[in-house]
Amino acid sequence: MKRTGSADRGNEGTPSSNHSAGEIQQGSRRGSQRPRRRGMRIGALVAAGAILATGLLVYYQPFGPLFGDSNPASDSPEIETVEASEGIVRVTIESPGVVEPHRTRTLRSAIDGTVTWMAEEGSEVSEGSPLVRFDARELERAVQRAEIAFGDGRLKRDRAAEELTRAQRVLAEREALLVSGSVSRDEVETAREHAGTAEYNLRSAELALERAGIDLEEAEEALAGAVLSAPFDGTVLRTEASEGDRVGRNSTLLTFGDLAHLRFSAEIDEYDIGNITKGLPVGIVSDLLGPENIRARVTGMSPEAEIVNNIPVFRVTAEAENPDRRLKPGMSVDLVIQVARESGVVLPTNAVRHEQDHSYVELVENADSTVEREVTTGLDNGVEIVILDGLEPGETVTLPESRGELPWQSSDAPTAQAEDEDREALPISVPGSSGSGAGSGSGGGAGGGAGR
Repeated sequence: MKRTGSADRGNEGTPSSNHSAGEIQQGSRRGSQRPRRRGMRIGALVAAGAILATGLLVYYQPFGPLFGDSNPASDSPEIETVEASEGIVRVTIESPGVVEPHRTRTLRSAIDGTVTWMAEEGSEVSEGSPLVRFDARELERAVQRAEIAFGDGRLKRDRAAEELTRAQRVLAEREALLVSGSVSRDEVETAREHAGTAEYNLRSAELALERAGIDLEEAEEALAGAVLSAPFDGTVLRTEASEGDRVGRNSTLLTFGDLAHLRFSAEIDEYDIGNITKGLPVGIVSDLLGPENIRARVTGMSPEAEIVNNIPVFRVTAEAENPDRRLKPGMSVDLVIQVARESGVVLPTNAVRHEQDHSYVELVENADSTVEREVTTGLDNGVEIVILDGLEPGETVTLPESRGELPWQSSDAPTAQAEDEDREALPISVPGSSGSGAGSGSGGGAGGGAGR
């Protein structure tokens, strides 16, 4: 094409003297179009060459040294090692939970009355301080009336007692005179009847006094119910009435709780509940606490399962102090229950190989070799494991998942022999060929690719 193009450029660029002016002008126009075509062909060739070079560079990227790679990666990966150290392994059960007050009390009205004052929600109240006050004027009058009735009943009882004393004395005198014949038998019987009536009257007066005493106690209790006091140090959690409301007996007024001491409740499935007992340590984790956590103890477990989403679960509770009041009832927390704990030499779990009833580690003896050693294992939480015997703190073991060189055996640049082995071992597909392979086939593929 180049030679043909060159000939074309000679014929068109030198017109014959026999041609007319019109022909010369037409030939000049044709000559101005052909160089643009040649420019387009050359540009296409350059673009095709660039694409081919890029493809070859990507295609033979594994052979970095052939293309002047000054810092190739090491052929052999490093063996990961870990140093044994003293530590503690814990097995825990985690579950989301909810914050509850350690104890709550729902205060209800003991009387029918009008609320004149009520503590606000969130108020912290000490034990014995008022929480609710009622209008007590009518209650005070009721107490006064009961006191009067009780006093009257006491007077009647005292008078009846005196009458009984006199009647009994008269009866005794007449019975003595009857022996000497000074009085008749009818007079004695009449005195006996009077004594019986006086005794009945005294008993009736005593019962009336008892009734008056009960009425007085009820009136005083009603008056005492006009003021509801805090049963313990705590916080007003919720109110159900307002000042001026008329409420009936047993109406709910407010809910009061102890927030200085909290209870945490969580659901544990049936597979884990057998590992939990009262007294186990619990860590309370919450975003509000940051890196800190609250230490608690398991205080209770439900005796029977509750079905939640068709799954049997048991409710476990723990208790802890909350002195700074950072946690509030209803908040979500995580309960981390520690069911087992063991200390000793600690390794990652995957550093130990188990075979039947034996356990082994790959111990690094020196810079050139490792040796397998049998060890006795303890608690394993799936991440770390305790080595009870066979390994000392400071000794280094390998992780079985890694293969290759020890960290101190690797070098930054591979040897020429390693480069040759890489080139021989890497399978390469030659575009347009029927297949690819390893070994000598890959060498042929490389040669073909380069030639293309």
